[in-house]
Amino acid sequence: MSSEDTRVPAESCGRLSRRDLLAVSAAAGEAARRDAGGPLARSGKTCDMKKSINPWAFPYPDRMNLRQCFELAKRAGFDGIEVNFDLENDLSPKASDEDLRAIGKMARDIGIKISGMCTFLYWPYPFTADDPKVRARALELAGNIMFFQFPQDYIPQLGKRIRNVHLKEYTKKGTDFSIESFRPLLDGTTDWPAVMEAFDKVGYRGYLTFEYFHPFAHYPEALIYHTSDALDRLLGGTT
Repeated sequence: MSSEDTRVPAESCGRLSRRDLLAVSAAAGEAARRDAGGPLARSGKTCDMKKSINPWAFPYPDRMNLRQCFELAKRAGFDGIEVNFDLENDLSPKASDEDLRAIGKMARDIGIKISGMCTFLYWPYPFTADDPKVRARALELAGNIMFFQFPQDYIPQLGKRIRNVHLKEYTKKGTDFSIESFRPLLDGTTDWPAVMEAFDKVGYRGYLTFEYFHPFAHYPEALIYHTSDALDRLLGGTT
């Protein structure tokens, strides 16, 4: 048996140690990668963009604090994480300059970038408000138009004006056009290859920040790792 042969001798079957099984699995995986044409088979052109995620995908602040969110995002392979501006939590009108500097230092110590800032505060400004000033403010604050058209169509129109990107997965399969139509990344009807091609054509090289409103009730870290893997696939880093 050659050094690259991953077969197990017949006389050894039934009494392999765990170490033997791990060694055989690793060798088989390496052989599969070689057969696929290189150290990592890719689905297409690699996109030089950065992976980010929003804390709304985490059970924050009820079950995880901001440091835990930063640390989990780092372990899952994200380049950056957003912070959310709200009325009560770490980043709020109550936060002092010292509090804000501490958040930045915490991110630097953990080794993850703060990719941007988001807020839910436009929700108090609904499109259906009686006050025309409130409706005008709603128009200024809202970017969810997947229900009406396709992102790969408006990316070329925005072009070089794009400075930061939120990714949301959306499904048009059902009839419930509420917040429940937003799905975990890749579990929807978005034409992601077309979207990524559009970003590449306009030269976007910034953060892609996944935004989702339903952290998993059980094993919430699973959503974070799934999202990191899904972004790797969008960026061409894995198949």
